Amino acid sequence: MKRLSSLKNFAKQLLNRSFLIFLLLSAVMWYLNKLSHTYSSNIVIPVNIVNDFNSKQMLIEKTNMVTCQIESEGHRLLSRKLFSKHRKITIPSNELIFIDVADAPFTMKIENESLADALNSRLSPIKLVSIKTGNIYVTSSETVTRKLPVFSTVEIDTKQNFRIISDVDISPDSIIVKGVKPIVDTMTGIWTKKRVFNRVDRSLSGVLELEKIEGVTYSTNEVNFNVDIDTYTEMVFESVIRIKNCPDSLKATILPETAKIKLNVNRGNFNFIKPDHIWLTIDYKDFHTNISNKFKVNCNSLPQGIKIMSIQPSYVDVIFEKANRENIANNNQQNSKQ
Repeated sequence: MKRLSSLKNFAKQLLNRSFLIFLLLSAVMWYLNKLSHTYSSNIVIPVNIVNDFNSKQMLIEKTNMVTCQIESEGHRLLSRKLFSKHRKITIPSNELIFIDVADAPFTMKIENESLADALNSRLSPIKLVSIKTGNIYVTSSETVTRKLPVFSTVEIDTKQNFRIISDVDISPDSIIVKGVKPIVDTMTGIWTKKRVFNRVDRSLSGVLELEKIEGVTYSTNEVNFNVDIDTYTEMVFESVIRIKNCPDSLKATILPETAKIKLNVNRGNFNFIKPDHIWLTIDYKDFHTNISNKFKVNCNSLPQGIKIMSIQPSYVDVIFEKANRENIANNNQQNSKQ
């Protein structure tokens, strides 16, 4: 008896569960069937009008909330209504027709027909029935055009024994910008979007996007970049220190007369750089500006990719005395070599 009672209870529970499952499936099928029908509804769409480089007018206030009546299948309509505030529609200004507003020199209204055409193409397959919002007004400004330099914000971290041997080369290094006068007049250049490269062991090249500035458009939105990176080797040379711009009437004794220079030399210049390519000098013109009575040791310009790590000593003493004819001849000979 107990077993029969248990079986009856189990059958009841099974029937109840099956009923609920079929009821739920029926509700879902009914709802899906309803969503396949065509409905119309009003939604609010954020519309952002983007300045185009070839546009005759540049706009300042460009984002508007536009109420539209749309028509579509229920599932598309539901999706659009749920997420419409987060689905901004962007329209280039050259797709729209603007009408000047009387007695408002920097205000224009958008022709509704051109706005409807632009929205319809972007809402498809949803159909735009009508725009419920009244006239949409935008603020414009006097347009100016300037050529401005492009600045790189590339950050490069090289592997050990690798160094950057050239500045980041940008091409083109300047672009044409067009925009509202109050903004363009204050601009000094255009910056690329930040790019970071870590543990680099080779030369880099590629494309960089430009940072956008509200109210300004560019002749191009990206530039090419190139930067040379190479391995480095440490080299140490000892060289005689020479004096330049010293009057013929003076003999200069430099103490000490030599200095050691430590260089980081890239692979391309490793076989080229020799001791006789390095000139260490002091300048007599520093005599009257030297507070410590010491002269700074300088190095002649070296090929790109060679970095001076240190010069020891970096400052030297100089003893001046009147020169005889032999000293004058030697000075003239040294100056002609320099």
